[in-house]
Parts: sequence; structure tokens; C-alpha cells
Amino acid sequence: MKKEYDLNKLKKNSAVLVVDMQNDFASREKNTPQRWEQIKRIIPNIKTILQKARDMGIPVIYTKELHRAGGVDFGIELQFEEEHCIEGTPGAEIIEELKPQEGDYLITNKRRYSAFMGTDLQILLRGLKVENLILTGAFTDVCILATAMDARAFDYRVIIPEDAVVGTNIERHQAAIKCIDYVVGHITASKNIIEALS
Repeated sequence: MKKEYDLNKLKKNSAVLVVDMQNDFASREKNTPQRWEQIKRIIPNIKTILQKARDMGIPVIYTKELHRAGGVDFGIELQFEEEHCIEGTPGAEIIEELKPQEGDYLITNKRRYSAFMGTDLQILLRGLKVENLILTGAFTDVCILATAMDARAFDYRVIIPEDAVVGTNIERHQAAIKCIDYVVGHITASKNIIEALS
């Protein structure tokens, strides 16, 4: 049986990762009405977690998926998705509601679903002495899942507030949460994160 994780441990050696909350993924214009409703629900929860983390001196790290114009670094991704997050375009920017603040870290060379693959995230986390990685953002069943799997493989404790991540739809979100909760990470609620950091 899986052991419960003591969230009080989050006060030390933790970081919050905001995954790909960019206009091409998380704006009203780029989403169906149903998914936009789900995105709107998580934004205040992410904001609250980020503010508490900053107040407590816990590092906040953003990822931006970015691709070169012309599609040279998409690989086979365009067989599954439309072109997105092209360098220098508004769609690649973090949504206005969650703009990074001074002192936050930004990973800008993310070309694949996992925030670890081909980026310097691992170097940054080691430098910050991070052991606990709180994942927020989009999408639960794509980049969150891929990042959580890699974080687990690198022996980070993965904590995901379910109400601070959003899936490509509700069914896939729930399926990814179940997958992660099995042996990859710990699923909780944003209010529990806030309480643990208080």
C-alpha cells in the first residue's frame, strides 16, 4: 500500500514548477468553452500557491515550450498537434494572469513534453537543492504526466495539487491523475499545499 506523504516536508528543499501556462495552451482563444472553464478554475489556485511559495522563499520555476519557426525542432509532434508556441509569437508567452515575477526562474528551451528533456531544469533543481517538486499547469495528461514521470525517475518527490493542473479534457485529466497517484507522485489539493507551507 502506498505511503502517505507528509506535506509538512514541503517547507524545505521544495520548488513550484508552472508548466506551459502559455497563450497557445491556456488562453480563452485557443480552447473550447469546456476546457476554458477548467483552465479558469485552476488559475486562482496556481496564483495562491505561487504567492505563498514566494512569501516563504520557495523557488518558483516556469517552463515555456518553444519551437523555432519552420518546425525544425517539432520532430513528430506535428503528426499529433497543430503548430504552437513559436519563438517570438504572442502564443508562446505566459498568460497575463500568471506572469513570472522578479526572482522567478524560467526554462525557455523546452522542446518536448517533459520539462526535463533537453533543458537545464535538472541542473537548476540540483543547484537549488530541491527534493520536492510541486507541479502545476498544463496539461495533466501530456506535459504534466511526462514531467512527473521524469521527475520520479530522477528521485524527486512529486506533489501535484489536482486543482492546480488541467487536462486536455476531464476524462484524460482524471486518468493521468490516477496514473501519477499510483507510484509516480502524491496527489493533493492546493489548500493542503498552502496549509503545509504556512
